[in-house]
Amino acid sequence: MKNIQYIKVMIICVLMLALVSCTSTTETPYEPNVPEYNYIPEGKTSFEVSDIESGSALLTFDEKERVSHYEIKVSNYSDFQSDFTKTLISKESSYRLYFNDNSQIYVMAKAIAENGKSYDVSDVKTIVSPYANLVVGDDFSLGAIDDWTTINANISSDYHSLIVSPDGTSSELTIKKTFEVNLDLAEILEIKWITKNTNSKISAFMTIDEVRYDIVLDMSVISRGYVRFNLNELNMTGSKDIEITIMSEEGNIGFQLDYIRFIYESEHQLISDFQSIDKTNEFNTISLNNGYLNIQNDLEPSVISTPSSEVDFDPNELSILELYLSGYYPRDTIKLTISNSLDEQLYISDVMYITNYDGYFTFDLLALNITEDDTYTISYEISNEEVVIDMMQLIGESDNELIPVVYGQWIDGYSAYMTENDTIKLKSSTIYNYGDVRQTVTVDLGQTPIVFFDVAELFGAWSVKVVPEGAVSDIPVTSLAESQTGKSAYDLSQVLQSSDVTTFTFVIFVIGGYAGDQSAMLKMNPITFGNALSVISNTSDEVTSTVEYDMTTINVTDFRYIYIRVSEISKDAQWKLYLIDKNTNRRFEMKTSLEKKYTQRYNRSKVGFYIYDIYDITGFTGEMTFGLMIQVIGNDATVNIQDINFTTNNNIPNHIVSVY
Repeated sequence: MKNIQYIKVMIICVLMLALVSCTSTTETPYEPNVPEYNYIPEGKTSFEVSDIESGSALLTFDEKERVSHYEIKVSNYSDFQSDFTKTLISKESSYRLYFNDNSQIYVMAKAIAENGKSYDVSDVKTIVSPYANLVVGDDFSLGAIDDWTTINANISSDYHSLIVSPDGTSSELTIKKTFEVNLDLAEILEIKWITKNTNSKISAFMTIDEVRYDIVLDMSVISRGYVRFNLNELNMTGSKDIEITIMSEEGNIGFQLDYIRFIYESEHQLISDFQSIDKTNEFNTISLNNGYLNIQNDLEPSVISTPSSEVDFDPNELSILELYLSGYYPRDTIKLTISNSLDEQLYISDVMYITNYDGYFTFDLLALNITEDDTYTISYEISNEEVVIDMMQLIGESDNELIPVVYGQWIDGYSAYMTENDTIKLKSSTIYNYGDVRQTVTVDLGQTPIVFFDVAELFGAWSVKVVPEGAVSDIPVTSLAESQTGKSAYDLSQVLQSSDVTTFTFVIFVIGGYAGDQSAMLKMNPITFGNALSVISNTSDEVTSTVEYDMTTINVTDFRYIYIRVSEISKDAQWKLYLIDKNTNRRFEMKTSLEKKYTQRYNRSKVGFYIYDIYDITGFTGEMTFGLMIQVIGNDATVNIQDINFTTNNNIPNHIVSVY
């Protein structure tokens, strides 16, 4: 009985303890732990742009919960076209964004949570950087490195940067250079690295009047960008010799330097005011938006223009124009016109049947009295739009490569011989109406692929073949029988399928009317070699529009450079910028030296900042009165131009400067 009562008491105690336990638990409600992958980010990503410099800006993000990183998109285009957009990642809430100076870029971002889900994308922000005015510096574009002092280092230049490597004598290396700097002008010192070797540390300092000023010490990581030093903190004026010292220590020493420059940051005076200057336009609609000039081409051509190509060259250097056509029928014809920068037609060909020339045309420009270094327009009219222009090129001779066609230097053939007065004649005993003389030569077809034959005297016909070294059969260079005197040119790199140093044998034929024809003779000036410049042809089915402005007089000596800042451009559109000399009405297309020499590098399909040397292009000094013309190419093309300035300064001489 006692046991039963004991059990009852125990049960009651257990129930009371359970009740107490349950009561204490209900005082703090249970909160389940939400799994990380179920977290849903809410709200829009936001950030501020501050501390804008000529080549960088600081992005500061509003912090969000459970953020892993920020995804930043940077583009030249406000619509973030994929071809011109970069994606950057920041794990910090502040990020230093680097870009080329003198640029306008568009930035948007989104915060990414730890579970990979993202907050809403931010608004798009526009960053316009100041212009970096160069006082003095070194961008290694000329490849000169003699004025650098090295300690335990080897240096070289690739014409874009300075490459610094150890010489194997020490675990540290040093390079030095002294710049004469006007501190009344220079405000900022910038040093930009491209890369550095792993596990090494870099220090940089400058020395002025034997006093050292540290720029950076023991830098172990190089982010994309540069190190800046505010020269105003020196409280110095006037001209000073400033020695820059850069050291690499520890680990795998060595680095690659992009540039060193002393600059001041400012905006140039705007010379071209789109709102106040008189303008005319054709085949487009123009408008002003916040002071920017917007050019909108017509949707389709209202006039089909004659296909043409505009090229700047000196006929004394590139004297032969070649044209190769295919896809023609017997009745198809071509007519060629060459005009100068004044729109004067210097040459108009006859209407020529293409099949009569086997699709190959050659024009000796000097013989056509085209002799001036100028911008020429080469246009052509073809009877059938299905005819294909396979190649149009200008070719020129090299003074260093020539082979005299003279007595004693050529081997007589079986049926022909070289006379003492340097003519090639048939042997009277031959049973053939043709014969040849030969000479073996070695030519660098990569440097000079074009061969020039200049026939001085001819009775009958002539032709040339080549025999590659070690080959048995020959390869025709010319047609089987050429019947004209004068100069002609051929691409040996195509004939021999080689762009290397190549050994081969020239075989020159004289062709008579019958066996042993003693009247047949050939006299040839020295064979020369040269190179070619491909000429790009514009298609005829695109709208090409113009906007032309009347300008005031400009002193080219004071304002030697012109720059244009293009802020937006539609896909596949192109633009060109011209200065027009109002005294002669001659127009000059703004091109860099490389673009004038290599037309295949010509590209005007991107936004960015472009700068040109007016003197280099026009040769003018002093006061000149210029007009300004902007050309836009492409159906329904859109180009937005922020500003055009004339300036005294060009911080990267003769280079295109664009955002990316």
